[in-house]
Amino acid sequence: MNYLGHSWITLKSTNCNDSLLIAGSHIPDLVPFVPNSVFSFDEIHESGDLLLEYLRKNHPKSTSLALGMMSHSVKYGADQFNSQIDQMLKLDEATTNELGGLIADASRLSFEKGKVHRLHNFLWAGIELYLSQDKHFLKELGALNRRVNADEVSPLLSEFFNKNFKKVNQEVNYFLNKTKKISTNEFELAQQWADVAAGLPEKDDVDVEKTAVLIKTIYTKFAGQWQGILNQVLSAVKANITPFL
Repeated sequence: MNYLGHSWITLKSTNCNDSLLIAGSHIPDLVPFVPNSVFSFDEIHESGDLLLEYLRKNHPKSTSLALGMMSHSVKYGADQFNSQIDQMLKLDEATTNELGGLIADASRLSFEKGKVHRLHNFLWAGIELYLSQDKHFLKELGALNRRVNADEVSPLLSEFFNKNFKKVNQEVNYFLNKTKKISTNEFELAQQWADVAAGLPEKDDVDVEKTAVLIKTIYTKFAGQWQGILNQVLSAVKANITPFL
């Protein structure tokens, strides 16, 4: 799932509605999208529950940061569905191969990389384009994004994970500045993907025009299924998160 999707899921699955929650829903993607991150995947992506326990004892007004991280994670959150999106959309082998080839071409990657490692990102982009049409959601998210402040997030992460503050703050500022931008059409989504994909180990060289066309194609091809997928993900995440609220 991508930025709008994670924001939607975290707002719907928790009783929170603040900027720390939104920041938390994006922070887990520091790994792998920030090169040479000071964090490991297990730390920043999968330790939201441990951070929540710590914040409740030491910073009780900041617990929504951890809840946002949990709603994103594989253990409790939306990312448990990352590799299942093709099954949820009932892709056959021919469609998978076709999209894999188009993704490889648009990202200047091998066919195998396009099909195996990027297909889910592009399929979830269909959700992004779907949510970009929800004006009420975008207005709410825009107001929260404007209040996202790395200077609130970084000290909490640095303290809990015992990491150098300067390095943590540099990463958090870099990444949240990318995720705070709300994309409202396929071209903006393609540009946002190009910006973050360049930080992946493969350093994807994304053709924005081809990627925009492909995102629109995917959105249209599976029209009518996006809300059902969102509801399925939300139901699971809400069941996992509710005991921690």
